[in-house]
Amino acid sequence: MQKDKPFPYLAGYIDGDGSFVLNVSKRERRRKISPVKCTDYLCQISICGKQIKCLNFIKENFGGSIYKHKKIIENQAQLFLYRKNVPNDGFLKNILPFLIEKKDQCLTCMNFKEFEPCKRNQLVKLIKIQRGQNPAYENFPKEMNLLKNTIEPSETDYQYMSGFIDAECCICINKRKAHGKYLCFRPYIRCGNTKYPVIKWMMERFGGNVFFLEKGRYNLHSSILDLHISGKNLEEILKRTLPHLVHKSEQAKEVLRLIDISRKRKGSLAKDFYSWRDSILLLKNDIYHKVKALNQKGV
Repeated sequence: MQKDKPFPYLAGYIDGDGSFVLNVSKRERRRKISPVKCTDYLCQISICGKQIKCLNFIKENFGGSIYKHKKIIENQAQLFLYRKNVPNDGFLKNILPFLIEKKDQCLTCMNFKEFEPCKRNQLVKLIKIQRGQNPAYENFPKEMNLLKNTIEPSETDYQYMSGFIDAECCICINKRKAHGKYLCFRPYIRCGNTKYPVIKWMMERFGGNVFFLEKGRYNLHSSILDLHISGKNLEEILKRTLPHLVHKSEQAKEVLRLIDISRKRKGSLAKDFYSWRDSILLLKNDIYHKVKALNQKGV
């Protein structure tokens, strides 16, 4: 059944790393008398990334094909391209309710067949314009202060979030010395995006702090919104998304283990307090290095 498939996860992954593509190809149709030149218009879902595990999961549930990208640099991580020809509007209708950033592109593809062949090139140009809409802007962090945690997330929101985390986010642990003496470990989810709709959607449901990184000041290709989510919100997100995560489930498990260890503290008057503290720090440091290794590019 189509409805039983993980469409919220797919929508989250498309918003993170995917796109809707309208391909135009010209060919000659063979006829007995003389060949006729025809133009084919094809709607596709395209996803490019390193996470072959996620792409295989999407392929198993929705079909499509996976191709290897040719490496330009010898030590470069292998890139994969997932493509699926959209069979009918019914498939897009199942994705549409869950999309945030790429909703307009999906609607353009749905309207594609209704246009006359001579006008379809207009939609091909339109979908390219839509990819550049909703850029990050400087006042966005101030505007979001009043909208944090104003919407209660649903189960489908967590399913969407799992797809977006797999595609676009990083589950990290920050290691630092407090007061120059004691090691502290702070887990968080980090997401950098050049557009604001998904960041706005996330902050309304999960809170967090967002920073505007200006293009010229930080030597970036585009200005970025950098979102960090930590604390209680982080724990709830990881617990609810863990059953749906494909690529970053191991990072989520390790961070939840770190949170659980931090919660279990002995009294400061215990005789073996210092030896206990040192053993806990070693355990936390081990988790920190595991998550850091899992977050290496190409892993």
